[in-house]
Amino acid sequence: MTAEPILTLVAELLATHRLDAVMIGNAAAALQGSPVTTLDIDFMFQKTPGNLKKLKALARDVRFGAHAVRVASLEDIIRSTSVADRPQDRAVIPVLEETLREKAKGS
Repeated sequence: MTAEPILTLVAELLATHRLDAVMIGNAAAALQGSPVTTLDIDFMFQKTPGNLKKLKALARDVRFGAHAVRVASLEDIIRSTSVADRPQDRAVIPVLEETLREKAKGS
C-alpha cells in the first residue's frame, strides 16, 4: 500500500484552501527515509482566525475520490473517548474539551 494518493489529496486540499501547514510526526519522518510507520498524518499551522477559517473549510471539503469522508462531532468524539477509558484516551480528553470550548466561543 502506498500513501501517495492520500498525500496527493492532502496537498491538493491544502493548496486549494491556501492553508499554510507543515507536516510533522512519523509521516514526515517516513517521507525523509526514516523506517517508521504511522496510520495518520499530522500537521502544524499557526493558530490564527484566518487559518482556523481555512481549516474549517478544508474539513468540509475532504473526500476520497468520489466519496466524502464523514467526520464525527467533537461531542461524539469526547463521549466515545470517555467510554473507551484507556490511558491515552484520558490524556487527550482535556484537549478535546478545550477545543470544543474554543469552537463554541468562535461560533
